[in-house]
Amino acid sequence: MSWIFYVLTANGLFAASSIFDKFFNSKRIKSVYVYSVVLNLIYFGFFAATAYVIKDTFVINKSFYWAILAGCIYFFMWLIFWTALKTVEVSRASALFFTQPVFNALLAIWFLNETLSPSKWMAIGLIVAGAILSSWEKKKTTGFNKGYLLVIAAAIFSALGNTIAKHAMSGLPSLTVNTIGFFGSVPLYFILLAQKGVFNEVKTTLGDSATMKKFFLRGLIGYTAICAFMLGVGAGPISLVVALSGTQPLFTLIFSLAAGFFLSKMIKEDTARSAVITKTVAIVLIVIGAIIISF
Repeated sequence: MSWIFYVLTANGLFAASSIFDKFFNSKRIKSVYVYSVVLNLIYFGFFAATAYVIKDTFVINKSFYWAILAGCIYFFMWLIFWTALKTVEVSRASALFFTQPVFNALLAIWFLNETLSPSKWMAIGLIVAGAILSSWEKKKTTGFNKGYLLVIAAAIFSALGNTIAKHAMSGLPSLTVNTIGFFGSVPLYFILLAQKGVFNEVKTTLGDSATMKKFFLRGLIGYTAICAFMLGVGAGPISLVVALSGTQPLFTLIFSLAAGFFLSKMIKEDTARSAVITKTVAIVLIVIGAIIISF
């Protein structure tokens, strides 16, 4: 199979996962803590099976602890991103989230003493311009949606997690790092469950078979997306894989517009012509910038 197929498949599945995330966090689940706990209970089974298959690759070294740290950072990243989805359209959130190459580049400058070429600085400019455009909403009401700041914060956490995970991969395989990171973050979910309101809502959700079927589907889609992306990383040049993965906001835009048109009760998405044009231009700027900066 071509690495291009794997990456594009991962993009489509990640975009579909975002639609589920928006629906659950704005319609069905009161707390993102509850959503995080229930979804990761589903993930637990998938990662446990993965851990069994790759058990011979687990080694306790420095990379092992870096992988745990990366997993904990991703834990906070998702909590922040899902919180933002309560008030931000999923297409705009996806576009803003993919500003993370900017933060990856800045981290490389600060911590790895790397330098950026003029083309990469131009790419950063395109990404920033796209981010500003994607957060612009033509509304009668005034005031800035703080959800956009949360998406930017999630992008920063993602960039930091990616940097640490990449460092961990110098001593362990990528799939092993991902699995260690997941199990390393498990204690944090028990902290969330210590809150009585969260515990009670989790208990109620687990008892709702219809909702749990939807959660299982979301978990299966998300886990398959992760595996497809990892296969892409293993089969293709990392720079090209990262560049192509930057097209994910385009998939999210297409899916969110389709949901907005045909499943308006599921998610709210501005499908006015001017809004669609604005979001499309913003996403194209971010995607072009992400592709340039990845080389």
